[in-house]
Amino acid sequence: MDPRLGSVRQLGLVVRDARSTMLHWAKHLRIGPFFVVEGATFGDYRYRGRPGPSPVCTLGYAQAGALQIEIIEQTNDAPSGYLDFLASGREGCQHLSSWQASEAEFEAVYADALANGAALLHEGLAGNERFAYFATDGGRGDALAFEIAMGARPELAPVHAMLREASDAWDGSDPIRPMAG
Repeated sequence: MDPRLGSVRQLGLVVRDARSTMLHWAKHLRIGPFFVVEGATFGDYRYRGRPGPSPVCTLGYAQAGALQIEIIEQTNDAPSGYLDFLASGREGCQHLSSWQASEAEFEAVYADALANGAALLHEGLAGNERFAYFATDGGRGDALAFEIAMGARPELAPVHAMLREASDAWDGSDPIRPMAG
């Protein structure tokens, strides 16, 4: 992994059934609780450099110590790196993510990835936060991807703190919870 992409802050899984995956992780790995967003879509979405319809996703977030776990289930058929991964017969760990704290930092990492031959899978906006996924398999999109995201912006610190505090205090009950707006 190219260290210029930054430290890994998140492990992302792409699955066919987010709820059963979250329940499995909660029961067998004692990771939870998961905070869920249903029907998530992305602004300014681009798949392999071309504008297109956004994936519609169920997203679940939990902490495993300092590492955030993201469970993703795409519920429509919009072209995406998620569907590329599932179409290859895989399910599970699809990406690792580093987080940037500013637009300038994101742009620098983005430009460096492209300059060093990384193939862009998809990108867009999650709220006001930019993200971009790069293939690590020559561009096919059927192996582990690397995401960069503006997840280290100061405005998101309360969300990350809430996830960490909920995880640290979790007694195993109520493993799937709605994400507060």
